[in-house]
Amino acid sequence: MSYSTIRRQDLTVLLRNILKWTVVVCSLFAISHWLYLGGRRFIYPYEVSWMEGSMLEQILRVLQGKSLYAVPSIEYVPWLYQPFYYFIAAGIAKVIGLSFVTARAISVISTIASGSIIGYIVHKETGKNKLLALLGVGLFFAAHGKVGYTYETARVDSLFLALLLAGSAVTIYAKHISIIIIGAFILALSYFTKQSAMLFLPGIFLFLFFKRRKDSLFFFLSIVIFILGGIFLLHLTTGGWYEYYTLGIP
Repeated sequence: MSYSTIRRQDLTVLLRNILKWTVVVCSLFAISHWLYLGGRRFIYPYEVSWMEGSMLEQILRVLQGKSLYAVPSIEYVPWLYQPFYYFIAAGIAKVIGLSFVTARAISVISTIASGSIIGYIVHKETGKNKLLALLGVGLFFAAHGKVGYTYETARVDSLFLALLLAGSAVTIYAKHISIIIIGAFILALSYFTKQSAMLFLPGIFLFLFFKRRKDSLFFFLSIVIFILGGIFLLHLTTGGWYEYYTLGIP
């Protein structure tokens, strides 16, 4: 082996090591930056986002037994979001009290869950490559500023994303019909958190259709039953105002 060949190999190894440690340092910095900035915003006792106050108002209505979707008035007009986030937040508030911090806790937990799921998916899809898994997680947290610093705020988005990722992973990696149904249920919960989930469901169905046609049928039937069943129940309990706000206006 010539000297020049050895030098090229050494240079290749050096560049790979530099790239590897650049990925590690940048990813850890992105994660640490969110933990620091998101942590400070999480414990801040007042609004850090313009819509947080009205989100607490919606949660309070659930605690008071009032309908989220009612006749609009000067005093109250609901957001056009789905109700699942408010129900979860109200359940937490019953135990530890209602505040911006308790309402944000769902988003913080959901963001950590989303990062973990992304790491798991990348690790699995790249042949258990830990470096690329860390890069995937780092890129997710590096996008914090690009999405308006909303990862930890009291709003529906972080919970929606965590449920969408979890449902997708459970469904795609399922080996039994029962797991497919569980995945469909989680994806239905993501829809009842934010309507945007509907944009992703056809892609998941088509993936299953071309990979495992029998599973795609069970997934389709399950997701249709869960979503239509939920819409029907919410229709009955709100006198039809639920679909007016969440489907009609959008």
